[in-house]
Amino acid sequence: MPNRKFEEFLEAQHRPLPMDTNERRTWWLDRLDEFYARIDSFLKDYTHSQRISISRMKLQINEELTGPYDATALIVHVGSNEINLRPIGTFLIGARGRVDLIGPMGKVHFVLVEQDAQSPTDGSSPSWEWKISTRPPKIKYFDVNREVFLDALMEVVNGES
Repeated sequence: MPNRKFEEFLEAQHRPLPMDTNERRTWWLDRLDEFYARIDSFLKDYTHSQRISISRMKLQINEELTGPYDATALIVHVGSNEINLRPIGTFLIGARGRVDLIGPMGKVHFVLVEQDAQSPTDGSSPSWEWKISTRPPKIKYFDVNREVFLDALMEVVNGES
């Protein structure tokens, strides 16, 4: 004897998603490339003087709604330290994307959120911007500029900015 509630649940699981996940993934990867170009510009003086080097590598992200796909991670080499900018994904609560800056002494979250957001919102904005996110439970966002990025880089290498 079939369970009606469970049958309805199964039917709901097989309905098409209300969005085009391939289009969303492509949009996210384009925003990721733009973010990396911005970081390249922040570090340009240091890469030209060869005090910092930057490399890229492909990695695979596996999100529930898209399945596996390739994305690019950015690796910043400062002295003997390797700092990774690792993309996490686009299907997140309160953000359209996240990249973690990971160094030997810590991690900083960069999130793609509504342009004017100071904390998580419903995600209905047409304008998106990369910001630094504090940790839960009281999440706050901070605009990213060259000085803020350099401070974040020092934080994950030295444990302080």
